[in-house]
Amino acid sequence: DDRVLLVVDEASMISPRRRADAERSPYEKILLIGDPFQIPPVLSRAEEAESGEDYSVFSDLRGPRLEKVMRAGGAVLSAATEVRGMRRIPIESLEAGGSRYDYAETRSAEGAVAAAIGDFLDDPDGHTLITWRNDVRVAANQEIRRRLGHAAALPEPGEPLVVRRNAHRWRLMNGDVVLFLEDEGEGPELAGIVTRWFLVRTEVGREIHLLAPVGDFSGVLPYVGLVTWKRALREADVREDTVVPLTYAYCLTCHLAQGSQYRRVTAFLPGDFRSPHFRKPTRLPDGSTMPFSHRWVYTALSRAVERAALVISR
Repeated sequence: DDRVLLVVDEASMISPRRRADAERSPYEKILLIGDPFQIPPVLSRAEEAESGEDYSVFSDLRGPRLEKVMRAGGAVLSAATEVRGMRRIPIESLEAGGSRYDYAETRSAEGAVAAAIGDFLDDPDGHTLITWRNDVRVAANQEIRRRLGHAAALPEPGEPLVVRRNAHRWRLMNGDVVLFLEDEGEGPELAGIVTRWFLVRTEVGREIHLLAPVGDFSGVLPYVGLVTWKRALREADVREDTVVPLTYAYCLTCHLAQGSQYRRVTAFLPGDFRSPHFRKPTRLPDGSTMPFSHRWVYTALSRAVERAALVISR
């Protein structure tokens, strides 16, 4: 048995349940790599009650700590470092080292959304929008599709889609973006869930066939009891890791984007700074506190390699 070391990148996203799964694995040692300043993982109610809403896998671990953001450089790095190190969101545009950071405030929430979508449509290649609330993400994707001329409810060739659950068989993780190539027709109905076969291309160029739920194409797999779900898969002769919920990826939430990188990112917050939940203090693994808003902005900006922008409305 050569299972000696398990390396987990972006470990700041690990929940208590996932940590327990890793610790029960047959690996002799586990190496966790991640940035504790990023937004905390999404927890179930039971996990949050037991471990606290600020849970971090790094809280009770000791070892070397990340001192420098390596993904970005120049102005993007400067902006992200200012948020992380000084607990301050930069409000001046910067340009340095071949990269650029821009900051803008609008008078209304609608203005912030419109500005972000306009930036994306002016330069869409390798460009991703990031926002906080899922309803804003859904609305932004719908508006972008409308302005690009995609009238159908289901994807058309060339559209980016985001994977909404891990699919280890295909080496896909929740949050990975794939390119839609072709609708290959109806799939089996699984416990009342309508599906279709899609041909997609991954970021590394592999073409794979996925079975996606298409009821509202929100990327959410409707709840089905485990026994019922397993029986439906057996009857349809479908492997569970073939069923992969997908939805549009022009705009992502920060939790979906966490762990990925893009040439350009426009983060937009239409009125979110008015939310006490968005501004609430959170505790970092070193015992210090930092507003959730600043961890969110830091995580979003540090997804960019060449250019990052923050658009807000107060």
